[in-house]
Amino acid sequence: MSGKAFTITRTFDAPRASVFEAFTRQEHLLHWWGPKGMTMIHTTLDLRPGGMFHYGMRAPNGAEMWGRFVFEEISPPERLVFVSAFCDPQGGLTHHAMAPRFPLEVRNIVTFAEQESRTTVTLTGGPVRATQEQRAFYESLFDSMQGGFTGTFDQLDRFLEEAPRSFALTRLYDAPLDLVYEAWTKPEHIEKWWGPDGYRAKVHEMDVRPGGSWRFLLTGPDGTQWPSLVQYDEVVPHARLVYRHGGDSPDGIQDPFHVIITFEARGDKTHVTMRGTLATVQAFEFVTGFGALEKGHETLAHLDAHLLTMARA
Repeated sequence: MSGKAFTITRTFDAPRASVFEAFTRQEHLLHWWGPKGMTMIHTTLDLRPGGMFHYGMRAPNGAEMWGRFVFEEISPPERLVFVSAFCDPQGGLTHHAMAPRFPLEVRNIVTFAEQESRTTVTLTGGPVRATQEQRAFYESLFDSMQGGFTGTFDQLDRFLEEAPRSFALTRLYDAPLDLVYEAWTKPEHIEKWWGPDGYRAKVHEMDVRPGGSWRFLLTGPDGTQWPSLVQYDEVVPHARLVYRHGGDSPDGIQDPFHVIITFEARGDKTHVTMRGTLATVQAFEFVTGFGALEKGHETLAHLDAHLLTMARA
């Protein structure tokens, strides 16, 4: 790197191994990487020297941004070196659409130092193979970059706090986005696939809008029934559902947990990510103890067969 380097430092209340893992696990990066307000819609990670982290994000206005890291050095849990760049959905290098003078590639060195179970992360970055004009433009953005990385690290801070009580499930469906989204938001479809192996769902109400409710009764193989209530906080058609899910009681939703579902078109297929956060570590340990994550994977798998039925209709 030549010229001035950009540097930002942040101390996290978490051990170094956990923070390093947050930087190097695909299922963790999708929770926190990127500017505030952006939703991660795509991630692939090949964690090795020469490997790539490729990601896509969507802004609230629907605009998409794609980026990539190409790893040069991976030294757990002390150091990462990677070259970052803007790119297209296929991973090919591109200039920033709104800032063509921004360097095409930036080498970043990230170090992780632990003291008394707290971790200080230092990120230092600078252009590679850049023109003098590009380096000058990069240096002019240092204040803006400080603000942007501060927001990103705020999200990492929150993720590290929530990580012991969070989960993420993903599935790639061989069906177009419109069909998959319809299957998630119409009661006549939900009743055909929602629930783990051997379970069946009966929908009593489904009002998919901010402030709307979805009430259903889930019946297990032994006849045990679970009245369930979902309350929607955010609905972005064909892109994102945010809701609270818990037991249905006369007093309203009971012991809710927070869920974010994102839908991403990948050609004629659709990638779905379901992220959930329980209220406490104890609640997370309880639900995972009886196999809730395995049952979640079973539920998502059931949609494959129903999508085939929908496509034939």
